[in-house]
Amino acid sequence: METITVVIIVMILIVIGIVYATNQKKASLTEERERTKDIEAMTTATNVLSMDFLKCTRGSATRETCIDYYKIKALNNNVFKEENYLHFYRLFGESKIEIKIIKNITGKENENITIYSLEDTENKTSIIIKTPITIEDAVWNINYFGIMEVTAYR
Repeated sequence: METITVVIIVMILIVIGIVYATNQKKASLTEERERTKDIEAMTTATNVLSMDFLKCTRGSATRETCIDYYKIKALNNNVFKEENYLHFYRLFGESKIEIKIIKNITGKENENITIYSLEDTENKTSIIIKTPITIEDAVWNINYFGIMEVTAYR
């Protein structure tokens, strides 16, 4: 009788251990998935900032965190053309990239330009990465402060 009781107690402890280990693994996988989403969103933001054809230029030199205003406008008009779609989908995936240009403090003349928008309608989780940038208007020789907002849908 005593050996049966000991066997039952050992079995209960083994079951409790298995349940605990399973819950820990599940929590670890959830954390890893969230970390991966963050990295993918940051990669998308980095891809935008590293595009040479958007950067401000002076002669042959480029500035790292500066984006040309007119190049943004041109990209906005050409992203979803059939010949360009696959290239930008590979770079940005299911995300929305918006540039908020702050032209004055009152906010009356501020401008929002959506560079890319392919929102995932089925999956509602999203991560937003905001990056400060300089936007140069080369025609009027004016630099504006801007915020690039990348919303990655994963």
